[in-house]
Amino acid sequence: MAIASVLDPRFKMKLVEFSFPTIYSNVEKNIEEVKKALYEMYEEYLEIHDASVREAATPANGYGGNEVSKKSLGSGWEAFGEFIKNTDLERPEKSELDMYLEEGVYRDPRQKGMDSFKALEWWNVHKLKYHVLSKMAMDVLAIPISTIASEKEEMIIEVLLPTGTNFAGLNLL
Repeated sequence: MAIASVLDPRFKMKLVEFSFPTIYSNVEKNIEEVKKALYEMYEEYLEIHDASVREAATPANGYGGNEVSKKSLGSGWEAFGEFIKNTDLERPEKSELDMYLEEGVYRDPRQKGMDSFKALEWWNVHKLKYHVLSKMAMDVLAIPISTIASEKEEMIIEVLLPTGTNFAGLNLL
């Protein structure tokens, strides 16, 4: 549940930092565990993304990456497309997850309460900026809470969510 709250742009790590002192005695350790799990999950999604980009960069004719002859590319746009496929595998200094967490939480002054925000729509709009992270967030946030919530988890969630908020009010779908 903590990872899902971090992937909600209204909360990010702020909700975890706010609520964990109420739930746990060893706050720092538990916050680090959430961060570690989040980064491990992100790395798995990044590996899947990189593999799909490599697969797409390998032409069906057997030529790979930079070995593609200029004659087989036809136009300059095709050559540029091949260049983009190959450079897409280069990782930037900061990951999408780092950039996302460094940005402030999402606030919309027009939003009234928690009911009107749809996290999945936010990630769909921002999928060009957060190519890999948006896929991860949409997968995590699309899981219906009713399939994973036990009585104990419901008690924890009541502590995590602001007063007066319930699951129906999150409108994740």
